[in-house]
Amino acid sequence: MISIIDFAHSDPLYLGFENKAIVVRNNPFKNLDLVLSGDVQIGMVSLVSYLENAESLRLLKTANIHSLNKTISTILISRANRLKKEITVAITSNTRTTELYLDLVLSRLGIDHKFVHSDRKEADDLLSLAEYALLNGDEALAVYRTRINILMDVGSAFARIFHISPVYAVSVSRIEEDPDTAALDSAVVRSAEFKRECARSLADRLKIPGTVAEDYYKTILYDYDTHVSETIEFVKKAYESRARDGLSSSMFR
Repeated sequence: MISIIDFAHSDPLYLGFENKAIVVRNNPFKNLDLVLSGDVQIGMVSLVSYLENAESLRLLKTANIHSLNKTISTILISRANRLKKEITVAITSNTRTTELYLDLVLSRLGIDHKFVHSDRKEADDLLSLAEYALLNGDEALAVYRTRINILMDVGSAFARIFHISPVYAVSVSRIEEDPDTAALDSAVVRSAEFKRECARSLADRLKIPGTVAEDYYKTILYDYDTHVSETIEFVKKAYESRARDGLSSSMFR
């Protein structure tokens, strides 16, 4: 059994499976639990979750979630129209990898920042907690129908500053297993057939411009290539460095 992520970015990947009986969809944290417990052979988890559990997990060179630069659905927002030199950012619980990217970007830009963590997901709720907010997934895409200021595409900023592609999620198994990834590999190839269909559905569901939905699915890539390998190595070093330094972040609480 394979468990992929139940966010919009994985809709084309799900439709790419010829046999839907072998695949389920859950959030990345649930997928991690399912893999570690042995309830599924393969699960898609956040890159940071993989790094946290690398001693127990095998990284599989198959389906993942990445983009070459811009991502559209990982955004820093505010009712203000610019970034200040010191900012507080409200962050929801399901943005751990994007949070690391934002931390790296803001540090490189010389912006002092503090993260406030919340179980809330919607833009208005997070902006009631802090002047700035980090959103991903559907909640980020929904901002494109509002007048809230999008100050940064975090994926694009990360790629521009560090010259590597942002990777958000990877496929893993338990370290003692080496599962067959043929069905997942096939779904990656076939997913391209369904991106236009998924864009129409996403635009209708979130009431966002069709051009935004189409652009979104053009940015999302699933194939495992050298860009992915390079980013994983970079993020591993950054993660380990921050863990050693004891920097505060949700991933080190």
